[in-house]
Amino acid sequence: MDAKEISMFRFLDGTDKKFIIPVYQRAYSWKHENCEALLKDLTSVYENNYVSHFFGSIVYVSNDVGGCNEHIIIDGQ
Repeated sequence: MDAKEISMFRFLDGTDKKFIIPVYQRAYSWKHENCEALLKDLTSVYENNYVSHFFGSIVYVSNDVGGCNEHIIIDGQ
């Protein structure tokens, strides 16, 4: 495992990326309160011009398939 700190923008940036959520992860869903807490956190970071902020970790496996970078999401906190 190779742990790295990267910005959310850098993680999501690029048109050649494909994010895959495996079947075993799809049954999980956020409650309304979880969505509100994330939105509040994002808004606070933006409004306060924070240089950095820890939102949690994302565990994924990267595969280069036919020129497209697939990121299989294993876990996210």
